[in-house]
Amino acid sequence: MTIKPVAESEFINTDFDKIKSAITQPILGVQPHLAVLAQAVIAKYPQWQLVACGAQQYFTDNSVTPSVTGRLITRFNIIEKREELGYIGWDYSYARGDQYVVGNDRISQEMERQSNTKTTKIDVAMRHIKKHFSPKTTDEHFAKSVAETQQGLYKQVQNLNYSARNTYDEIKYDVVKFIDSRWKEFASTLEPTQEIKAAKYLTERTKLEAVNAIQEASQKRLSHEILLRGNEYVIRHNGVVNIFDNEHIPQELKMKLGMLKLVAVGEAVEGIGYRGTEDCFIVV
Repeated sequence: MTIKPVAESEFINTDFDKIKSAITQPILGVQPHLAVLAQAVIAKYPQWQLVACGAQQYFTDNSVTPSVTGRLITRFNIIEKREELGYIGWDYSYARGDQYVVGNDRISQEMERQSNTKTTKIDVAMRHIKKHFSPKTTDEHFAKSVAETQQGLYKQVQNLNYSARNTYDEIKYDVVKFIDSRWKEFASTLEPTQEIKAAKYLTERTKLEAVNAIQEASQKRLSHEILLRGNEYVIRHNGVVNIFDNEHIPQELKMKLGMLKLVAVGEAVEGIGYRGTEDCFIVV
């Protein structure tokens, strides 16, 4: 069936300006199914104002040359004395076809899974409007205002938390550097149990720095990988493998190996190297 939008001029006491300023495509009229409900509302409640607030259906007008493609109004807010009472709209379902949509805070609180009612019958839609559309009570105003205030406060906390975290990340290195330069002073401000943890951290970090240096030297092929095989030393350095006996191995390597033989497998010695197995070592 061909859609025939209803012109804006068919609606009294209706504001189309806000939606026109909100979207770039031209507004070509009101969705015809919604127009029936909107005009029924205008006739029954002439004190209300309709404000177009949604235009989701696209439409091409072929009656003009060249043809024009734009949108149709698919939702109106209902206003009385500057208070929003709710909204009416249009929706389409393959199973049910065109549907009238009626919604506001009261309806949303009654519904478990959705925030509005949908019906194919205009009399049902009008009954929902009559039942639920009226100015809010003091309790409703209070509850909504408090909820909006709490939501605003929550968003403010989230935004500031995000901003503060990102800003801190930008100066985190400088903070750590400052604390490191005054570590003893910092540790002295801690409770005894935390001071013990601070001392442990410093020890572990020192070990980490030593092991990192050995690993970096290995990755850059600056270290010596040494395998003890009987009385021989199989040594690889910078991709080149050589085999030495006890008399011809370079003395510096021999001395460092002697130190590494004294530590347990899996241990590193700062500036010396790492013992990976009983007979395999990385020497820097």
